[in-house]
Amino acid sequence: MSQWGGSCRTSIITGLPTAPLPVATVEVVFSVDTTHNVGLFIDGVHYQPYGWTQVTSGSQRWGFDVPNDGLEHKIQLLDDGTRGTPATKSQILTAPDTDCAGILTFEALGEATHPVTKEKYVKVRVTNTGAVNETLITELYIDPIGTGATYLRPGEEKVLTHKVPADGKVHLVEGRGWRPMPNGSNAYHGGLLHWGIKGNPTPPVPEDPAASATVFTPGEMVYVRSSSTSTPLKTDGSEWVLLEIRKRPGLAEVPEPWRLVGTEGGYVLPQQDGSWVSSIQTDATSYPLGSKWDLRARRFQEYRPSEEYLQYFNMGNSGGGEPPQASVPFILGPGSPFPDGIMRLNTWVTLYGNGTPGSVIEFQTTTQDSGITPNTPAPCTVGADGRWQTRVYEYERGPGDEVWVITYRARAKLNDQVTEWSGPLQLWWSDN
Repeated sequence: MSQWGGSCRTSIITGLPTAPLPVATVEVVFSVDTTHNVGLFIDGVHYQPYGWTQVTSGSQRWGFDVPNDGLEHKIQLLDDGTRGTPATKSQILTAPDTDCAGILTFEALGEATHPVTKEKYVKVRVTNTGAVNETLITELYIDPIGTGATYLRPGEEKVLTHKVPADGKVHLVEGRGWRPMPNGSNAYHGGLLHWGIKGNPTPPVPEDPAASATVFTPGEMVYVRSSSTSTPLKTDGSEWVLLEIRKRPGLAEVPEPWRLVGTEGGYVLPQQDGSWVSSIQTDATSYPLGSKWDLRARRFQEYRPSEEYLQYFNMGNSGGGEPPQASVPFILGPGSPFPDGIMRLNTWVTLYGNGTPGSVIEFQTTTQDSGITPNTPAPCTVGADGRWQTRVYEYERGPGDEVWVITYRARAKLNDQVTEWSGPLQLWWSDN
């Protein structure tokens, strides 16, 4: 195969004065020794005007348009062997450069790849050179989806962007131009840009982290705790965990806002060893069968959040067999077991004890002192080691307060079970 020719083509857009296009007419000459079904390919894209032409013998001469678009165009003839004739292909030739100015010019500026989807984005500068003093319409196409029409006044230029899918296939990016017609129709000329560009390989489908979501039956307790490999939280009050939940969105759904969740109201303080634990009581109303949920935990240090950690659970039939039986918890405090000790008012005091792992500890407070309504400790969750802890605060009600004796009891809730109240823990509170 050899090439020859290369003259600028004149406009055939209806209604426009004769003017050059940014396109050169190029011809190739070739011959075959036996019958072939031949296709012309420019930059790896089949040139459709010729289709697949059966050539029996002798010399052939084919003409086609090559745009002045800033690209180097590769020309090749081939028979792909799927139409009853043997497969073959010619050498690759480079089309001659052209400096045809034209009415509308397209210039390929380059491409960029999206780091996640691996789709390519191509940029093209299109210019109305003003060779004809009229506003023209232009559009970028790919196989053959358009980006939307753009109007260009004489001397105006714009940069257009188009997306090339990540499918590993060769796609044709083409530029087209129109002249608006008085009757509403638009006469157009194509082939002003010919960019055969191969899409990146299809990226692997990312593993769905929710595919291994734990299944719970409505009524069961969802138990959430820190990983055994995570760095322990500081226990001086400067670090805690914020626990949040939302319904898992479908592909076409807008995610719901995150909301606080858990026995502790979403604000989880560390245990004595720096680990943390919380629990979520499910039911058929708030967590119906078939619902899917995302959990988010973020570690806070002096009100500064860390990266988020996500876990997932679905509501269904867990098939977990008989649930564990909750036992009456033990409750202890400073100075336990004897004497119980005297606590200073206006301070926080830690209560702790043992119970069934995963159960929620609730508290009851009573006092014999009249006119006093004692504070109730916040609920907490028993950790995997069977230990729990919470805090309680008592404040000074006024001058002349005497010593108060407050009795604390605890009980455990696990799934639908509620235990009896524990034995009493008495704490003496004083402002002295």
